[in-house]
Amino acid sequence: MALTNTFVQGPVSTADRVSNIHAESWNPEVHVQMAYERYPMMTILDEMSKNDATIKSRKHHWFNEAYNSYSGTITDVYTNASLATAYSSGAVAGSVVFLKLPSADVKQIREGDGILINNTTNNTLLVGNVTSSVATGSDSTSYVAVKMLTADTGSDLALTTLQWSLQADAQAEGSELPVGVSFDPTEYENQSQIFMEAVEHTGSEVAESERINGTKVARDLKAAMTRFKMKQEWTYMFGKTYTTTGSNSKPKRFMQGAYWALQDKASANIIDWRTASGYSGSWASSGLNWLKQIALDASTYSENSVKMAFCGNAAWQAINDAVEDRGYFKLETRQNAFGIRIKTLVGLTQDWNLILSPTMSTRKFANSIFVTEAGLLRKKVFRKLRFIKPRERDEDGYIFVDGKKQGWMEESTLEYVNMASQ
Repeated sequence: MALTNTFVQGPVSTADRVSNIHAESWNPEVHVQMAYERYPMMTILDEMSKNDATIKSRKHHWFNEAYNSYSGTITDVYTNASLATAYSSGAVAGSVVFLKLPSADVKQIREGDGILINNTTNNTLLVGNVTSSVATGSDSTSYVAVKMLTADTGSDLALTTLQWSLQADAQAEGSELPVGVSFDPTEYENQSQIFMEAVEHTGSEVAESERINGTKVARDLKAAMTRFKMKQEWTYMFGKTYTTTGSNSKPKRFMQGAYWALQDKASANIIDWRTASGYSGSWASSGLNWLKQIALDASTYSENSVKMAFCGNAAWQAINDAVEDRGYFKLETRQNAFGIRIKTLVGLTQDWNLILSPTMSTRKFANSIFVTEAGLLRKKVFRKLRFIKPRERDEDGYIFVDGKKQGWMEESTLEYVNMASQ
């Protein structure tokens, strides 16, 4: 069929033209919707693990030596070594009493050690000197014999709210060295996880041109790198140790993240303000009081002067709201580090660097805060991050494919220490 022309009389409008004849306007830039701080935990861990972060096996072990306060709770007080007669009153300086303690506590205490007995009800202090310690392996029969250096004038030793703590030992002139005390650290372990992310395009798509800036391959590679680090952060925070078999019949490993490490090693440190005793009322009236107590407890075993607190967006806003209502706290905006927004909460036992975490904000932890310190979480790398180039050359034995498949791979794991401070 022969082509025919369509004629227009008078002024030609845009509606009179054939479709697609006008170039139209195309913005060559693509707006990428992305959280401001994409992966703050991985940014910090990557920066801190640049040196001395390589491990030699997929199975990683390390040791953690806990802080020992050389103190504890007294189970009961007796007047004889058989622990048959409970103490009621009457101890004077020079009297011997028998403190029932857990067997593990007794093993820390030697003959000659000074011991401070504290009544937590009225904060009365009594002082004694250990004359013998008997650790039987059973908490019901282990004890230390103590010669009192102060009189128990208020019958405080009969109370049930007693604690002990060690003072320096006192030895007689001409004494030999006392019995040695030693302990081993606790072994922790984790396993590496293989992280991969890829993009794939046919040869024709690679050769195509587009109306927007950059190539499809370049944009997809950039998006894949972001996706790689974001998913890695989710794993470093919420991953759970597990080993199975992959679809290729080879071992497939999952690493332990910070949340589950805390569940396993220090579950008492996972605290819900809504159910915590003593903090009834609104968040504005009691929320910061609760945070003050959390900060006080966490500072006991702290190794740094400042805490890092990864916050969900709701928790971040709740702290801001509470600070507005309580003038003796303040928030100081910090210069962004590594593209991370930081505010410092001043007024707690330690300053807290609040870091807004998209990982927590977009999941069930929007109202949560994960508190740690620099150096307590460590990224350990078995195989470093590397870019996997596309395979194209059939002369090297590869089967040629019309296209490109490329991406990133890393094998790493998380090392965590001093969970009592997290």
